[in-house]
Amino acid sequence: MTAKGDLPPPGLLIGTRGWEHAAWTPEFYPEALPLEWRLTFYANYFDSVLVPPACWLLSDLQVLDQWLEDTGDEFRFVLELPDDHDRHQENIACRTEILGARIAALVVPYAKGDTVSVIGRFSRWPLSVRVPGGLAESERAVLTSAGASILWDPAHTQDPVPGGQLLVIALSAPDDHVIAITAQSLARMRADFPRVAFFVDGPPSMGEKARAAATLLGLWPPDTRHVEQAT
Repeated sequence: MTAKGDLPPPGLLIGTRGWEHAAWTPEFYPEALPLEWRLTFYANYFDSVLVPPACWLLSDLQVLDQWLEDTGDEFRFVLELPDDHDRHQENIACRTEILGARIAALVVPYAKGDTVSVIGRFSRWPLSVRVPGGLAESERAVLTSAGASILWDPAHTQDPVPGGQLLVIALSAPDDHVIAITAQSLARMRADFPRVAFFVDGPPSMGEKARAAATLLGLWPPDTRHVEQAT
């Protein structure tokens, strides 16, 4: 079992929300690629993935074991919890136990009056809270003082809120401009956020653009594994 406080090294993880998208063929996944090889193929290009609730909570336990086999030891999963996660506690517990140290963070939905207890329940991993727009600063301060970070979507909030162990960025409407502005904000505030997971809810090309912007600003080491694909 991973001890509390075991974190990935300081730096930046980059990926997309999910990897099982039929629309990514053939632009990203080759036509002939078997469905069960998609995660391995994806992991050759990105070092993390934001996993929607249904993807990991409804998968067989053997499938989650296979995810570990299909990705390298440095690959990380950020898991989204559903709004009704209290009804799935046993299911969540057995699946997070399998993925264990390969979990970079959990994303939990905000619930007034209950989120702090949820933070305590899942304190084994860094937590990021998805808060509604307009949440009072005092409420945000309660969450960060409890050890969580506030999930940042630049479409809704101009700057990230300092706090927590790992900042999760989820771009809900990524485009070239939003990606550039997000990377610039990170560069400006990098001292406040030594560990960041940067996800785009869009095609791999947007993830590649996020990495390119981060590289340009010195946030990401150049990745030469797939120069031909990226260009």
